[in-house]
Amino acid sequence: MSDARSVRHAKPALELKIASKALVRAAGGTDGSAETINAVCHASTRQQRMSDVGLPNTADFLRLDEIGALEDVTAGTVDHPVVTRALARRQGFFLVRSPQAPATGADLLALLGAQARESGQLAQAICAGLGDGRIDRIDAGGIRGELRQLMEIAAEMDAELALIEGETR
Repeated sequence: MSDARSVRHAKPALELKIASKALVRAAGGTDGSAETINAVCHASTRQQRMSDVGLPNTADFLRLDEIGALEDVTAGTVDHPVVTRALARRQGFFLVRSPQAPATGADLLALLGAQARESGQLAQAICAGLGDGRIDRIDAGGIRGELRQLMEIAAEMDAELALIEGETR
């Protein structure tokens, strides 16, 4: 733990601090996160360190094994996996969840139908948001949710095609 409380970080590091704070909160707060890390990583992490990783003026950051342990226990929460997503954004990537069901090589037509339905829902969300002449913050969140679902279907289609090509994942 760093005793210094006057560290100044650049924007990319601050974004990781914000994501870390959200992850610690989602994993049961500073106490719950420390307990998880101590159990899973066989570490001796204190509650104060879990607080420090989310503070913008400290040098402390979560280690990779800590991120993994905390993201494992926050599966299903909003924006999961929050730190991994922030790291992907930092490198210019957009994180899309991998397909949950194994590819069979025979689901392309069903997935094409799902993609068409989801595209329609995306268009409806955009049109509804524009009903008052502009997309606001709440509209954008709903639209992004529809867009994520569309991208997840595209990932499923990719898994189907990879299986047909003979790739294993």
